Amino acid sequence: MSEFIRNDLGGYYDTIVIPDQGDGYTYVAEAPIGTLRTDPRWRVKRIKDTGTEIQIAWADNHPGFVHTATDITSLTFRDI
Repeated sequence: MSEFIRNDLGGYYDTIVIPDQGDGYTYVAEAPIGTLRTDPRWRVKRIKDTGTEIQIAWADNHPGFVHTATDITSLTFRDI
């Protein structure tokens, strides 16, 4: 389940965080405030904390605001 929160660090992005569900990955999507989840204006990353390093992979290997946020865990991420 995702949680929709407002980023208070400057107030520039709405953020969706899907915490680790046992697979070792946390998913984060960010977009300008007020963006609908169906709008292709989200940037999405997958984060893995290995205990010795934090690995970040961008959806479709693209860090831009070009994705929708309807099902961010189903996007394609390149393994690091």
